[in-house]
Amino acid sequence: FVSTLIEQFALSEDTVLALWPGYLVGINRKSIPGGENHFGRGAYVETLSTAEQEQYHLLSNVQLRAILSEGIATVVMGHRVYLSPEIRELLRNNQYKLVAQVGAVEIFQRKKSVDY
Repeated sequence: FVSTLIEQFALSEDTVLALWPGYLVGINRKSIPGGENHFGRGAYVETLSTAEQEQYHLLSNVQLRAILSEGIATVVMGHRVYLSPEIRELLRNNQYKLVAQVGAVEIFQRKKSVDY
């Protein structure tokens, strides 16, 4: 059901950030590079080189903050546990709005126009 909602809120040309990559299985949406591996979240990733982060498809906290601050992802989704207060603040401050919730999974969409 989460994948259906992702397709509803993200067009095929939009970029999606899934804090668990399984949400994107079987749908045709572009994923943020580095988001394919959810095991590497947190400060540990910051200790790896950029090449290692790319090799293991890891998304550092620095990269995550930049993606949200720059509005690169149209849709962001994750389990409530992975949506830390810092991530929630970045979402709020960068025009992402909670548009759906399925159990503990929350889906945010970035404001596209003033008519949102």
